[in-house]
Amino acid sequence: ETKVSEVMSSPVIHVSSDQSVADIIDIMANKDIRKVPVIDNGKVLGIVTGTEFLRLFVQASDADLQKAYQQYVKRVYSKWFTD
Repeated sequence: ETKVSEVMSSPVIHVSSDQSVADIIDIMANKDIRKVPVIDNGKVLGIVTGTEFLRLFVQASDADLQKAYQQYVKRVYSKWFTD
């Protein structure tokens, strides 16, 4: 039987609640991840996902945020459109 330790990602990539959305999107794109836990003082506060950022992006007027999300989408999903 396969154990979780054999398939999990390690070390855990995480962010803190005081980081900007643009920074987190950049981290997710650079690490090729779609979800990231939010941890402060060793406590997990929640998880943010690319889907949540998509909802925010649709309503965003912040040009830096829009650019960061576009780069994330290109990097993470470009694999689907190549070959």
